[in-house]
Amino acid sequence: MKIFVDLKEKTKILTLKNGVKYFVLYERSDHKNLLDILKLANFSNKSDLIKFVRNQDGFFRFALWNNNFFFASVDQVASKSILYKKENNNLYVYFDTPNENKFNQASLKDILYSGYTLKNETIFKDIKSMLPGECIYLDNKKKKISNFKWYHFNPKYKVKIKERNFDEILNNIFNNIKLNNSNKNFLIPLSAGFDSRLVVSLMKSFGANFETFTYGFKGQRDFKIAEEICRKLDVKNHKIIMNSLNSRVYSQQKFKKFLNYKNFGISANNFGDFGPLSILDKKINKNEYMILNGQSGDFLTGGHLPTNVITTKNSFKKNKFLLFKFILKKHYALWDNHEANCKSDYLERVNKYYFKNCKNYFDLLKSYEIYEFENRQSKWVIGQQKVYEFLGYTWDLPLWKTSIMKFFENNLVLNEKINQKYYKSFLIKKNYLDVWTSVPINPKLTFPLTLYSIRLFFKTLFFFIGKNKWYIFHKRFFDYFLDPTGVIKILKYKNFIKLITIPRNSVSIISKKYFDKYKN
Repeated sequence: MKIFVDLKEKTKILTLKNGVKYFVLYERSDHKNLLDILKLANFSNKSDLIKFVRNQDGFFRFALWNNNFFFASVDQVASKSILYKKENNNLYVYFDTPNENKFNQASLKDILYSGYTLKNETIFKDIKSMLPGECIYLDNKKKKISNFKWYHFNPKYKVKIKERNFDEILNNIFNNIKLNNSNKNFLIPLSAGFDSRLVVSLMKSFGANFETFTYGFKGQRDFKIAEEICRKLDVKNHKIIMNSLNSRVYSQQKFKKFLNYKNFGISANNFGDFGPLSILDKKINKNEYMILNGQSGDFLTGGHLPTNVITTKNSFKKNKFLLFKFILKKHYALWDNHEANCKSDYLERVNKYYFKNCKNYFDLLKSYEIYEFENRQSKWVIGQQKVYEFLGYTWDLPLWKTSIMKFFENNLVLNEKINQKYYKSFLIKKNYLDVWTSVPINPKLTFPLTLYSIRLFFKTLFFFIGKNKWYIFHKRFFDYFLDPTGVIKILKYKNFIKLITIPRNSVSIISKKYFDKYKN
């Protein structure tokens, strides 16, 4: 079996201690160069390679190969992509955008309606993406190629361990981040929620030097909460209002270039913090900072469990029906104008990949979490780190470390995960640096005074017309002003309200741009 690899200019030639020469690609989110450590490694068999990958404390992609051998791995969340194709007894590996002009129309539609593809599918015909924690191993002497997981996301709901070490896990993670990046200050996006507050309170506990930034529309609740937290912790907060002026960044060539950056055909690029950081660029030296994002504590700790949709009182058949209906509403509704059979085709593939072996209520919950993890979380939410890479920052994701993932997969019963019960009560009880009980968490959404007054006037009128009609009216005439990123202002307001189909949010706009670029 022949091996074809692109992006050779980024690969290195490495002679390991066994004297064998290999090509190697090893990229990390912290930009650390560990090639000297690699030279000392003993990669005499597959188990040694897996052990090396498991010992990585960070976010990476790694490949090692020569004419007779190939091994590749992505991290536990697939934050950095590797694509591959098996064809005519050949293995093709892509570390960058494939030079292909034949596209998978089903995957393109997935991106249009959800923002990302399904499972290991890409928009490039016959090309697959490596899933979270996946490895590829080829030994030409045995003429065998295999895909397997070094890390399995495997949530359980029936295990309760008395002796828990969550506090110890958190302390180890944040202390190590500080120690391993002693030459860096840290930059932390801070909102009104739990996860970013956890990051700033623990980094402060370990004496790290950091600043925070908060963004949104004028009058948004996050600004007030972030200001209170930073005042108590004595750290700097950069307040960035994404008004019409600042939102012009999305009309610049730089943003258009980002939308095409590292296109692996698995999602439109999550613009996330692009606008705020582009504005902040003028005030800080990015080379001094590593970004620490609090994603995705809400998912891991149970915040996305669909226990309000399915219950043990329902039959299995009814629960599966309700769950699939929920999946379409939450994950496949960026636009409402679905083509004929589009929804049924999508659910057919969802069922094939995730739910065909489900037999009971707990199977449905587990399969749903795996479905969301491999798709929305890995490809879209974690995909936001592309912004940091494009802008030249190093980054880390403290709450996506394997130790935290394993803790919430293996240590809680279902009731402790529903509505993040254990996670929230733990943080309130610990009250790190007194910013958990004295500063409100996720208070009621606030609006600019003028917008609030106009909105209240119309909402009063719709009291007599109906709730559903108010929702439609609100989306068409008010959502434009409530996009915290400001991306939706790519469209002028007069053009936005004239759209035949109302976009769900700014993600809809970007996903349609992606779809329009590649559709037949």
